[in-house]
Amino acid sequence: MMPINYGLNRTHETETISQVDYDEFIFNTFKNLRCHDDYEIRLESLKMILSLTRLKGILPTPNTLSIADISLLIELISSPYEDLALKSLQIIAEYAIEILFLRYEIIHKSISVIHNGKSVQFLQCVARTIKQCMNKPLTFIPGVHIDDREYYVALRDNSINLIPILSDFLKSNDIDICIEVTKILHSLLTEKNQILSSSIANLSQHSNEEVMAALKKIPVVRIYEILASQSPRLCKDALEILHVLLVHGFDDRHDVKILIGLKVIPVLKITLLDTRNEFHSALQFLYGLASSDSMLLQGIIDHDLFSIIFTATRKISDLPTVLTIRALTDIARLATTEQMEQLVINQYIIQYLHDTLMKSEDRAIVRKIIEGMAEIVKKSKQLPKILENNKSEILLKLEMMRRHGPWWSVAPLAMELIHLLHPMENKYHKKS
Repeated sequence: MMPINYGLNRTHETETISQVDYDEFIFNTFKNLRCHDDYEIRLESLKMILSLTRLKGILPTPNTLSIADISLLIELISSPYEDLALKSLQIIAEYAIEILFLRYEIIHKSISVIHNGKSVQFLQCVARTIKQCMNKPLTFIPGVHIDDREYYVALRDNSINLIPILSDFLKSNDIDICIEVTKILHSLLTEKNQILSSSIANLSQHSNEEVMAALKKIPVVRIYEILASQSPRLCKDALEILHVLLVHGFDDRHDVKILIGLKVIPVLKITLLDTRNEFHSALQFLYGLASSDSMLLQGIIDHDLFSIIFTATRKISDLPTVLTIRALTDIARLATTEQMEQLVINQYIIQYLHDTLMKSEDRAIVRKIIEGMAEIVKKSKQLPKILENNKSEILLKLEMMRRHGPWWSVAPLAMELIHLLHPMENKYHKKS
C-alpha cells in the first residue's frame, strides 16, 4: 500500500490547502506510517508530511497527532536510514511550535543517535531540533494549553540528560552545530531561576542539587575557546554563557574562575575596541568580572580596559548609566589602595562619576555615585585632580542634597562625602 497522495507536486511557498484537508491528510499519512515499515513508503510519507507543514497558512496542530504518532517520530530518529531520521527530526522541529516534545523522551533518544557515526548534516539537524524543542510551545488551539509550570518541569527534568549531549556537540568544529548549541545553553541558563524555583522543584523528579550538578558540567573551557575564536555568529551567546558561569556562581571553582576569567579579559578587550560588536554584552560581563574578584580586577586594570570603555562613550550614546555607576561603585569597594591608585591615574572613572553626578536627577544613580566617590577618596593618598579642580561645584550639589527634602534618602551619604572632602582639603593645605 502506497502512501496517500493528494498530488502535492507544487511550490509550497505559494500554494495553500485548507486546514481541514491538512488535518485529514496528516491523520491518514501517520496511520499509513504506523502500518508499514517499508523504507520507501515511510520516506515518501515523511516527505509529504514535511511539505505540508511548510505550506503557507497551515498550522501543524497537535490535535492531528496521537501519542502513537509522536512516539513513532521519536523512534524514527534512531533509524539506520539517515534520510528517514532526518525527515523525522525536521517534522518534530515543525511541530515543536505546538507540542512539548520534552515530555516525550526526545532528549533521552538523542543521546544514542549522536554517537552513531552520523553525518555532520544529521548532527546539525539534531541540534536544531533540540533548540526548537527547548522553546515553550505557543498554541492557540482551543482546548490545548501548556502552562508555565508544565514547561519548566519538563525543561528541568531534561536538563540532566541535555548537558552531556550539548557537551559532546561542543567538541565539533562545525560552526552551525556550535551556533545551535550555544543558543540552547544560553536559553537554558536564561531560565535558570525558573527551573530552580521551589514551585517547580516540588514537581520535578530531580532535586535542585542534581540539576545544579548538571549545569556545572557545562564545559566552561570550551565556551571560552568559542568566544576566543571571535566568530561574529558565536560571540554574543558565548559571552552570555560565560557571564553566567563565571559571575553568577554556576561554576564555584575559584581556580577555574580566575584562570578562565584572566584569559577572557584580552578577548573582551578586542570586543570592546569595536563598538559594532557585542559591546553591551561584553561590558556587562567585564563589570561582573571586575566587581567579583580582586585578581580579575587587576587583570582588567593591566589591560587598561577602563580607558577603552570610557573612550567608547563618545561613540555610544546609550551606555547603560545605572549598570556602569553600580559597577564602578562595586569596583571601588573591592579595589585595594594600590589598585585605586592605578584606577585614578587616567582620570576616566573620576571624570565619568563627576559628569554624571552634576547632570543626574535620579536619586538611585546619585546615591551610587556618592558611594563610589567616597570609596575613592578614602583609598586615595591624594585627592584626584578632577575632584580637586571641581570641588566647589561638587560640594555645592552635595549641600543642596543635604538641605532639600526630595533628596532626604541621599542626605546622609552626601554629608559623609562632604566630611571626607573637607579633611582632604585641610590635609593638603597643611602639606603645602
